[in-house]
Amino acid sequence: MPKTSSKGYRSEFKGRNVGNDFVRELVDHILRKYHRRHEELRKELSKDIDHVYFVHELCQCRRKLLMQRLYPELDVARAYEPAIMLGELVHLGAETLTHSEKEVVKAKEVETRIGKVRVVGIIDIYYPERSVVVDVKYARRLCQEVPLEHHKLQVSLYAWLADAKYGEIWYITPEGIKPYSPVKPANESTAKHLIENPKSPMWKKWECKYCQYSKVCSVSML
Repeated sequence: MPKTSSKGYRSEFKGRNVGNDFVRELVDHILRKYHRRHEELRKELSKDIDHVYFVHELCQCRRKLLMQRLYPELDVARAYEPAIMLGELVHLGAETLTHSEKEVVKAKEVETRIGKVRVVGIIDIYYPERSVVVDVKYARRLCQEVPLEHHKLQVSLYAWLADAKYGEIWYITPEGIKPYSPVKPANESTAKHLIENPKSPMWKKWECKYCQYSKVCSVSML
């Protein structure tokens, strides 16, 4: 076995510190939570069903599903964006400080013209004793337009899946923290309409601007 000099060892690891390891752990956590876990759940929940849709997939441009399969490396690269990493740290902090259920998986089946569909939601925070679901949102600033329409749609679907009384959105920003409630639950008709009437993009005014696939997507509106 070739020997490695202490000088060579110091050169190889020069500039590396525990902060680098922390960043690596955070990115691995994001990839496990938002990529590998979703694929494992999709595989598990696909039995005896025609299609599986996660709530966030029904609230975004439907073409993203194809883009994710074609260009998975772009989705992985997004985990390294500072806003994504900071947003996940905010999620972890909020979930740690709440005495409730976290990352709760709920699902319902819907009969549609494309077959039997299982709609799946992973709810950030769930208070079963109060019948309330919570979605945590990190933002760079506290805009006057909150709650945003796509956030309301997402939380309403979570509330429907959990048979909750209502949903809340917690906006956590450097400018302040603003909880918004109540968001009324959606219903099966809403879910069915979203499944049967996909849009690309879903939100024309802004979605393509922030999409990681905009440079390779044939329908991008940029």
